[in-house]
Amino acid sequence: MSKKNQFIFILTVSTLLGSLFACSTSSTVNTNPAPIAAPEISSTASISPVIINDVEPVMPEKAQSVYDQSCKSCHGPDGHGINAVAPDLRSASRRSIEDWVKYLKNPKSLQPESKMPAIANLEDKDYEAIAAYLADLTQSNLPASKK
Repeated sequence: MSKKNQFIFILTVSTLLGSLFACSTSSTVNTNPAPIAAPEISSTASISPVIINDVEPVMPEKAQSVYDQSCKSCHGPDGHGINAVAPDLRSASRRSIEDWVKYLKNPKSLQPESKMPAIANLEDKDYEAIAAYLADLTQSNLPASKK
């Protein structure tokens, strides 16, 4: 190895080691931080808890495909329903995945007054995909027997 190549090699290694050492020593932890003062709250202020239960599960791609094909025309592109056509899916009764599959195949089997048509021409995995999403979406709702 020539002296020029040795010099470049040593310079490169030194620079890398120096950078590594500088990065590892620059991040010191303050074990005695200054206390943070709590914000003042007037005695007349009302505090209400923030409840977050409007978080919807993400619709898996397979369920989205089934929804677009079989549900979207009545329940709308986002499932909020269409007035006088179909209700908001978020307000549907809570059901197990098995009950959702049964309902999707034959709505009148679980809800005799249902006006929803049966979803036909799907494979079992398609029924299960949309049923799993609906079960997750409605898990906080009352079951049909309590409504």
